[in-house]
Amino acid sequence: MATSKNIILVFLLVCALFGNALAQRMSPWHETWHITKHNETSINNTNMEIDSVEFYEKLIEKYNEDASYSQNVVGIIIGAPLSFIGSLFFITGLYQANTSNGFEALGGAIAVIGSIPLLLIGLPVYIYNRSKYSEHKRNADIRDDYQNALNKYKQKKKSAQLIIAPAVNLLSAGGGINAVLQF
Repeated sequence: MATSKNIILVFLLVCALFGNALAQRMSPWHETWHITKHNETSINNTNMEIDSVEFYEKLIEKYNEDASYSQNVVGIIIGAPLSFIGSLFFITGLYQANTSNGFEALGGAIAVIGSIPLLLIGLPVYIYNRSKYSEHKRNADIRDDYQNALNKYKQKKKSAQLIIAPAVNLLSAGGGINAVLQF
């Protein structure tokens, strides 16, 4: 009986030690200390007000790098007609070369040969720019959403704020609530 109690006690002690080690490793204070240690900033920052302007500006800057899609529109405008003309020359040239004799068949072969560079240039340009257009457009939309959120945040920050905080009076053993209205 005494050995089973000792086994349970040892088991609980080991679980507590491992649980404590795991909790310390996963706690937000550990992560904050780890981040501030490597950034060489103080962990004793007592400023509790969080200003999101810098956060929004970093997000806007991040998405602004890939937000321009005008070059993709130009690539689509160039690649689509080249692909269309190349396809048209290729189809009509094949038809002409197979159904005609003499110079008309030679003209069809020249059209097929002429269509190959147009297709080799037009198709990759069109496909690449079409795929990148949606990505850049999405980044531009996200950037615009963050810009709108930043403008709303700045407007909200300029408006009146009511701060309610508990108050403790240690001299007369009393307490209450303080209300501060900021503009």
